[in-house]
Amino acid sequence: MVDVLVDVHIADAIITISNLKTMADTNAIQLYYADVLKKHQITQNQFEKSLKFYTSKPKEFEIIYEKVSEKLAKMEGEFDLKTAAEKEKLRKPPIMNDTLVKAQ
Repeated sequence: MVDVLVDVHIADAIITISNLKTMADTNAIQLYYADVLKKHQITQNQFEKSLKFYTSKPKEFEIIYEKVSEKLAKMEGEFDLKTAAEKEKLRKPPIMNDTLVKAQ
């Protein structure tokens, strides 16, 4: 359930960033969620039943969401490190061998 919810939150973020709000965007939005369900090999009905089950057990659901938050935070940290590394590469252009003057 943790992995499914992580992917649902990522889909939500993509939808929000993409500004998908209009009726014309409904199909695109549904495709994001369908991809999450397909990835985890579950149906919409199974997801809804699981969600209903866990929401009826708040303490268990809280534990699940702590794991979801931890996983998303880890992913964000990895993304930030990768982004910082890419920015550093752009800041320091590589030295080209043909531009070095050889001492004679």
